[in-house]
Amino acid sequence: RSQGTLVANELAERLHINLPAVDNNDYAAINIADAADFCANSAPTVSCDSNLGALGSSCTTAEMALFDIHRTACAINQSLPAGALTVACTDADGFDADACTDGSIHLITVSWNEVDEGQAVATNVAIRILP
Repeated sequence: RSQGTLVANELAERLHINLPAVDNNDYAAINIADAADFCANSAPTVSCDSNLGALGSSCTTAEMALFDIHRTACAINQSLPAGALTVACTDADGFDADACTDGSIHLITVSWNEVDEGQAVATNVAIRILP
């Protein structure tokens, strides 16, 4: 549970940092049912790793969002068996054309299987944030 909470909080911090991508709905409807598959087969075309110096800082906000999502899925894959990630927006204004109006609540859910008495048990951590 601790690892799931850490991963969810790290993604929440990334949303807070990348508000232009949040406003463009780049994080609004994420549904990754299989973190292992997503990590292995959906690498972003641009690496936005800040450890790369200028190269990492030259990403657009949309590229950074893709990088964040991929990095989060890989973190789930490394530490949580049968991991999954969803990010959903609770639209603050359901009457406009924007699916996730600026200032809307986002729900980040990290799911995985735990073993309890020899049985796989679905577990999740969900956090609500206002980026």
